[in-house]
Order: sequence, then structure tokens, then C-alpha cells
Amino acid sequence: METHDKISDVGSTASGKTKFSIDFCKKLNDFNINAEIINSDSMQVYKGFNIGTAKPSEDELSLIPHHLLNFVDPTQDYNVSMFVKDCSESLNLLFSQNKLPVIVGGTNLYIEALLWPSVMDSDNNNSESLEDYFDQFDTQTLYNLLNKIDPDRANQLHRNDRKRIIRSLDIYHSQGITHTELIKLRKTQKDKEGIRYDPLILCLKSDPEIQRSRIRERVKSMLKSGIIKECKELLELKAYKELIPLLIDESGFNEEPSEELLEKCAIVLESKTWQYSQRQRTWINQRLLKSPLKTHIVNTNGILTLIYQLDVGVWDKLVMESVEITIKHLRDFNQLV
Repeated sequence: METHDKISDVGSTASGKTKFSIDFCKKLNDFNINAEIINSDSMQVYKGFNIGTAKPSEDELSLIPHHLLNFVDPTQDYNVSMFVKDCSESLNLLFSQNKLPVIVGGTNLYIEALLWPSVMDSDNNNSESLEDYFDQFDTQTLYNLLNKIDPDRANQLHRNDRKRIIRSLDIYHSQGITHTELIKLRKTQKDKEGIRYDPLILCLKSDPEIQRSRIRERVKSMLKSGIIKECKELLELKAYKELIPLLIDESGFNEEPSEELLEKCAIVLESKTWQYSQRQRTWINQRLLKSPLKTHIVNTNGILTLIYQLDVGVWDKLVMESVEITIKHLRDFNQLV
């Protein structure tokens, strides 16, 4: 078990994690606890494309140091095993400087892999011989094959995600079980192996209808800020794949999106973001809150409403409550005198 402490700030999309984490760290600094943020959002690790991934603004980044943000070239792959390695290095660096890491996310798999031994916590390289074999087939054929072998896994992947499709087929051919079966097996194993760290989890939760309203407003802001231009610049970034069919016509990209197209994009983005936030909620409720980890629920109902609108006084009280719980947690683990 680690002797150093760390805080994890989790919550589904548009729950207020960015503002909360920054205000939380600023308030900790007032108590001479030097806290810095480690990003655990799988899309925000990439350079650029700040609109669609909802990165903190430059003003926000100037308030608290951030790690593992905006550092991976968008043409390169980045996976969960790389995150675990990079995050562990960032944790050790902050520990050596007597600073408190606050991990903020986002991506459930990244957080889970950091806390528990994971099926993805390895290089997971495809075997070269099978890779050569799969090269002779187009991606649609491979997807159809995976759908017959492991429909649950196929349903989780985009049909053009060739790399992950091949990875799942490789598992079936090399290990004799489907990827879905392997994940279930490893989940059972990691439950038995125990928790890698002993953090305090601060979990932001809000009313689903309020959250959906915030998602709707966020989507409008993204479209006004130029998300379509971002989408054109990097089609293969997962965050934008849902817009591609709407943006491409027979002659290629539309030069200027029409109002009708913008409305279609808004509907798609809101729907997909809402579905993703619901999956995040399910993971938090079924996996995180049922674990033995110490968790504090930060209930933002009635405080955080539409984007950029909040009751400042009540919000500050909510942040302070989390700071007090954190200080007590640190003292309980002899990290403060």
C-alpha cells in the first residue's frame, strides 16, 4: 500500500469537475497544502483540439499546475497502460516535492486501471503473425467477423476502429476466449488482488436533468467556438467521430456548415455526450461507490445549474466542506500534523 495520499475528483461529463478541482486546490493552498492536478481524461491528453475535449481554459490552467494534459501528439496512439505509467511517474514526482496530487477525470478505464490491477495494464501488443494475416481484410470485414465471435465487444467499438477490432480478434485466436470473457475474468482477478492505492474519492453528482441542460448548453458553446473546424483538422480523434457522416458530402467537406447542419450536429453531440455521461454514472454507482474506497459525495443539486451559472456562496461552502474532509483524511493517514 502506498504511504502517500492522493485525491481523486471524479464525476460524469458536465458535472463541474474542472471548476471544482481548481477551486478545491486553490482552497487547499490557503491551508498550506500544495495541491496540483493530474488529468485522467483520455481525450484531453492530446495536443490541441481544446473545444471538443472541453479542456480547461488558459486562465484556468494559470491558477493550478496541471499534469498529463495536452502533451500527446494527435497522430500518436495513447492507451491505458501508457496512462498508468505516466500517472505513476507524475504521482512520484509530486510526492517527492511534498505536494498533494488531485487526479481529475473523466475516463473510467484510466481511473480503474490506476486503482486496480487491470486487464489493460500491459503493453497488449498484437501478435505479428496474426497482424499480418488481418492485413489482407478490410476493416468492415474484420468488424463483421468480430460481431459474430464477440457481439458484446463489437457493440462497444466503432466499426472503423481497426486497431481495437484486430486486438479483440487477436485475443480470441491467441487465447481461445473472447475479449468480453477475458475482461470478466480479469475483473474477478483484480477484485481479489485488492486496491493499488488508498485515495480519498470526491465524487460530483447532480440531478440528471440539470446535467443534461448543461450538456445542451456546452454543445451550443462548442459549435459557436468552432468544433466543426476542429473536427475537420483531425477526423480520427474518437471524440469527433459521430460528426463525420454529417460533415462529409459527395464533394468532401462542406466549406460553410448550414444552420440545418449545425442543428443536426448539436442533436448528435448532445445525444452521444448524454449517453456517455450515463455510462460514467453507471460505473461510478456500480463500481466506485460499491468499492471499499473512502468516498465523499459532492452534491451540486441546486448549486450548479446551466453552464457558467452557479450560486457562488453555496458553491464556496461546498468546496470548503470537501477541503475539511480532505484535511481530516490526511491527518488520519498521518500526512498532516
